[in-house]
Amino acid sequence: MHSRLKRGLMLSLLILPFTWLGMNEVNAHKGATGLVKERMDLMKQVGKDMKSLKAMVRGNRAYDPRLVAQISHSMQQAARQIPGQFPEGSLQHPTEARPQIWQQWDKFTNYVRQLETESARLQQIAASADRQSIQHQFRQLNKTCLGCHKSFRKKKKKS
Repeated sequence: MHSRLKRGLMLSLLILPFTWLGMNEVNAHKGATGLVKERMDLMKQVGKDMKSLKAMVRGNRAYDPRLVAQISHSMQQAARQIPGQFPEGSLQHPTEARPQIWQQWDKFTNYVRQLETESARLQQIAASADRQSIQHQFRQLNKTCLGCHKSFRKKKKKS
């Protein structure tokens, strides 16, 4: 009986951090509905894709040219959806969008076009063995995301 209790306690301690991380993910979108939730989910997927690419580019994960091409293609498709996910005035809580999106719509959609273009370029060079070109193109893609976030996304609150 004692070993069963000990095993249960150990399992709980192992699972607890993952549960907490999952709850933070849920809390970030808590209360989001409709189009705001859809766009938050879309952007969350783009963020996950960027993390996967970053891991391969930095050598923290084995480089897989097919996966890079697949992720790049997925990001191009996401870019095509983004403008439609931002109808004017869709600022319902818990959106991270800033009103500047609609005040500077041309600048915003330029970033979206850059996302599609830079993703397409990465997809084109994914099969090459030229690590330097791949790293450079990933940096261009990342720079596009960061520029858009700096201009149009609310700053995240530090916890």
